[in-house]
Amino acid sequence: MRLLLALSAVGVLILAGGPFALRLGYVLPLGSFMAVCLVASAIAGVSEYALLSRVLAGETTRRKEYAFRVQAIAHEIKTPLTAIQGSSEMMSEGGIPEEQRVEMAGLIHKESKRLTTLIQTFLNVERLASGSLTLQRKEIDLSALCHEIVERGRLYAARKHIRIETTIPAIHLSADPDLLSFAIYNLITNGVKYSPKNTTVGLSADDTGLEVRISVADQGYGIASAEQEKIFEKFYRLKRDEKGGEEGTGIGLALVKEIVYQHGGQVSVESTPNAGSRFTITLPRGQG
Repeated sequence: MRLLLALSAVGVLILAGGPFALRLGYVLPLGSFMAVCLVASAIAGVSEYALLSRVLAGETTRRKEYAFRVQAIAHEIKTPLTAIQGSSEMMSEGGIPEEQRVEMAGLIHKESKRLTTLIQTFLNVERLASGSLTLQRKEIDLSALCHEIVERGRLYAARKHIRIETTIPAIHLSADPDLLSFAIYNLITNGVKYSPKNTTVGLSADDTGLEVRISVADQGYGIASAEQEKIFEKFYRLKRDEKGGEEGTGIGLALVKEIVYQHGGQVSVESTPNAGSRFTITLPRGQG
């Protein structure tokens, strides 16, 4: 726009001053200069079009990101909602033993609390990414945290007859328990999701004194080396998922990466096609 205005002003001066009014070290006839003006104007128009295209592309990306985040939330809350719905339906039918009724009531209460935590976690991740929220660090017992995470994941794993095995020594560290729990749980459920039946997903951790490493290893389908750098990008879905119609949002690992980054750490993957994958969260002792 500014280029067009400038060229218009020069054009007025030329028309007022004659065919040789413009001097740029040499003289241009009016016709030649007007040709230059037309070309420059066309270039400016292309530039404006490119700028508008970038703005529209950015808006499209934001809308797409919003839609995928909504899909991710819906995907995550489906499990607790299913548990609540199933238990409440059985309780409403009546005729169940008191002990079982109390157990179901407890399950409903537990899953409703988990649902609230999940929603709050998603909101917190959004606020973390925008810089409007700081981590709520606490001194946590990693072994106890992982035990709770695994208990939540066992029901999901049982559907495919997959075992979740843990090797977590006594480790204490400073971290946001809800966000770290979300990240580890996401890696575990991914391991289950992309593994064949009757296999094992392992959760382990070690403390080097300088950093804490938390690893999730599966015996699944593996990830091609060309895709390993891309899987932490928002909306990226593995080629096998797209071909096989695998359910997913392409945002879970991006959220894991954001959470770990906010803790001052990093997340990495080692994988061999048809031989499984190992995801590792590394948190520096001084910060996380």
